[in-house]
Amino acid sequence: MWPTLIRSLDDATRRRLEAAVTPKSFAPGRSLFREGEVGDSVYIVETGHLLVERVTENGDVVAVGVVRPGEIVGEQALVSNAPRMASVRAITAVEGWTLHRSAFDEARRDHPALDRLLIQLLDARVRSLHELVSEARHVPVEQRLRRRLVALSECFDREIPLTQETIATMTGATRPTVNAFLQRLRAEGTVELHRGRITVHHPEYLENGLV
Repeated sequence: MWPTLIRSLDDATRRRLEAAVTPKSFAPGRSLFREGEVGDSVYIVETGHLLVERVTENGDVVAVGVVRPGEIVGEQALVSNAPRMASVRAITAVEGWTLHRSAFDEARRDHPALDRLLIQLLDARVRSLHELVSEARHVPVEQRLRRRLVALSECFDREIPLTQETIATMTGATRPTVNAFLQRLRAEGTVELHRGRITVHHPEYLENGLV
């Protein structure tokens, strides 16, 4: 998404925006943003992955998405001027750039096309959340787990650095259900289980429902 946003700008504005970003890296587990805090910057991911989490009405922390290289995060708080709606932390070592509100707002003010792209990004994220909610209500849990493992396997090149608890919250399942399903996959040789990590050997079996 970030390359698309940059390409929408003229050369002078692109140079000003690129000069305004500050390199910043995060170790695995480090927090970038916290839900409810005032948003004063966005973060552009160059390498690594981030986990987006929200707190439910019951006080449970649920994972709602993964941010990949080339994507931006934190823009919603700047666009809406509302507190951050989710917390974001590094899953792996992450490198990228921080862009503060002043430069972000200037680019939006000078380039309506940038605002249109941001609206498209926010709309896609809202739709994704609605799909997750609908899926949790109407799709059987095993099918949800298959879909999530296939998507995560693609995202992380088959080495998923997430705990079973995180995958459970992301899928709308319980940890025992996730563990039982993964143990079946392990026995079939489809996955290999490690502490805080899952290696997917045969994502095609999951996608085609062969296990």
